[in-house]
Amino acid sequence: MWLTEQEAQKYLKVSRGTLRRLEEAGKVQVYRVGGQRLRRYRKEDLDAVMEPEVPRVELWQRFSKQARRAILLAHNGARRNRVDAVDTSHLLAGLLRLRTSVAAQALSAAGISPKALQNDLGEQIKPGTSEKKRKLGFSSDAQEVLRQACAEAQELGSSQIDTGHLLLGLAAKEGDIVCQLLANYGVDRQNLLHLVQMKQQSFLSSG
Repeated sequence: MWLTEQEAQKYLKVSRGTLRRLEEAGKVQVYRVGGQRLRRYRKEDLDAVMEPEVPRVELWQRFSKQARRAILLAHNGARRNRVDAVDTSHLLAGLLRLRTSVAAQALSAAGISPKALQNDLGEQIKPGTSEKKRKLGFSSDAQEVLRQACAEAQELGSSQIDTGHLLLGLAAKEGDIVCQLLANYGVDRQNLLHLVQMKQQSFLSSG
């Protein structure tokens, strides 16, 4: 469902200035239509910013725009699944939705089809029975992945935490269902690390 700028403000109960700041922070995606003059918003995107629980402010600001987008998509997925918290499977699903991200490109370079992986992941995500909440937290496993993504970015000397670092965080969570799924596809963390570095450099060069 598409909303105009005025409808988006009313839906979120925010001012025009606040809506613009949410856009600049990467928390709301705006789509340009009518020769770039008109602004349109997807209701599903706005649902993800109805006060979702995100990493603490100083950490959230370190995430790249693409990584923030992946996390908000994870919130959307968890809400649709009617579960109590955003889990690692939702984080991977969010990453896989961003086909041009460093994470998706690294997987493709490893010979893995993001679409095929997404289909297999869908079979692992079981719907819950909880009532839909305005605010969802992260599971303990998902929190650990976010912390690991931060550590991966620091180790690689990156000032921002990007989608590739989130993918590395997921691959490092031994015993987790997502880590096992990646292993089933033959994902070796060391090889993945090399591919993420390569794709990250390529992404920065093209930017």
